[in-house]
Amino acid sequence: VVLGMLNMFLGQLDDSNRIAGEVIERLRGTDSDPLLLAMALFVRAQAAYFFEDPALDELIGEGITFVQALDDHPTRNSLLAMALMLSGLAEARRGNIDSAERIFHEVISLLQGTKGYYLPWAQYSLLIMMMQTGFQMEAIREQHEAAVAELRQAGSRRLAAMAESDWAHRLRHNGDFEEALAIYRRMLIEWRELGHRAALANVVENIAFVARVQGRPHRAATLLGAAERIREVIGQDMLRPEREEYEQELAALKRVLTEPELETAWNRGRDLQTDALIALALESGKPEVTA
Repeated sequence: VVLGMLNMFLGQLDDSNRIAGEVIERLRGTDSDPLLLAMALFVRAQAAYFFEDPALDELIGEGITFVQALDDHPTRNSLLAMALMLSGLAEARRGNIDSAERIFHEVISLLQGTKGYYLPWAQYSLLIMMMQTGFQMEAIREQHEAAVAELRQAGSRRLAAMAESDWAHRLRHNGDFEEALAIYRRMLIEWRELGHRAALANVVENIAFVARVQGRPHRAATLLGAAERIREVIGQDMLRPEREEYEQELAALKRVLTEPELETAWNRGRDLQTDALIALALESGKPEVTA
């Protein structure tokens, strides 16, 4: 279970999903600790959420059943909150916003006065729900600031970086490119220090998307080539929504660069070492002059 959680935190979702599934199969129908099985179910459920697996609701329901059997166990409320947060995110993705808001406020109420990781996670999950739905930018900004403050106070550096990166994505989609870039540049350093190479690749890709929009297609291609190489080395592909946007951006690049230009810039990125890649990604500059 711990190995599955570690892989989840490192962004290795396939491995996390596989390990949690193996643990669940071994523990079902035995007299094992219900806490252990509940934790495995929730690790598997987190992967199911990201993969949009239809088994998500079933996994959450089974996990809640085991959590409720814990009675006065000190982790009971935290684990129940974990299940409800996943349920709330799923409701938001389905468009059931009122239900999602109710669930998230129930989670925050459940966790008030508790110590540990889950209240900051609830604040982060509420932020993600707001980003995925029709909330106004100022309301999202307010929740982002509250979530990041809560996460930093709790010492959850990784979740704070996730919240910052997600907010930068929202700013980029909203056309606020300079503010998004400022955050992405901070997150390059942060994710490198945290050792999360998949997140580092994702930030590089998003900086490339901004470069393309701002008239720097060669720079964009070089950055995408570097990100591709990182993903190959770690064996971590994009999530489906990330892949869809990536393909759209790549198609846009191919409309402004010739095949030889794209290949040359792309291979230049694939050859970059990490220090050189970060130096390149941190650069600012003027639009390129193209024929």
